[in-house]
Amino acid sequence: MPLTAEAVAEKFSEHVSLTINEGTAQSPQSETVLRVENNTCQTLRAGEIPEDYLDQMSQTNYLFVCTGNTCRSPMAEGLLRKKLAEKLSCTEENLAEHNFSVGSAGIAAMYGAAASPESVEIVAAHGGTLQEHASQQVTIQLLNEADHIFAMTRGHRDAILGAFPDVVDRLHLLAVDGRDISDPYGGDMSAYKQCETEILKGIEQILTDIKQPE
Repeated sequence: MPLTAEAVAEKFSEHVSLTINEGTAQSPQSETVLRVENNTCQTLRAGEIPEDYLDQMSQTNYLFVCTGNTCRSPMAEGLLRKKLAEKLSCTEENLAEHNFSVGSAGIAAMYGAAASPESVEIVAAHGGTLQEHASQQVTIQLLNEADHIFAMTRGHRDAILGAFPDVVDRLHLLAVDGRDISDPYGGDMSAYKQCETEILKGIEQILTDIKQPE
């Protein structure tokens, strides 16, 4: 059995589309073999790489970022989770099985704060839930794990790029027209409803870009 990426590519050239060289394998069973089709990734052999890590890396990960991670970004997270589950005809709990992950964070967030009651109510009206939401600070690990990062405002985008310039190709504004998503913090329900309308327009575009499984 070949123990190097070059040997694998040569031996299985008609069957292997991509080889990643991480050095010489320690044994014939230590190399990792995956089958990737459409938006699914099946582990044929985990080898030396933990299977839970492979599962995480095979997912398409969406990350929403605002300031405190209690209003706008959790609302966007909850709404995309629900709308995406509906599109895939699955439950939110089964999104990972379809290789999707959705999260949120804040550039100035405290850890463990609940989502605002108004955000919880709005997401619940769509059939989703934010009851278990706990705010978190945006970190380089979260950004590195994200395939698509959506900032609520130009200020959030600039703050992220100022600290982590390497994410520029994966960082976007959520609003399709490039405007800021309005901040409902401290406002009444009408402010949250306006924010909901703006967020939904961005989410509709995200869903349009996701292909239905065949």
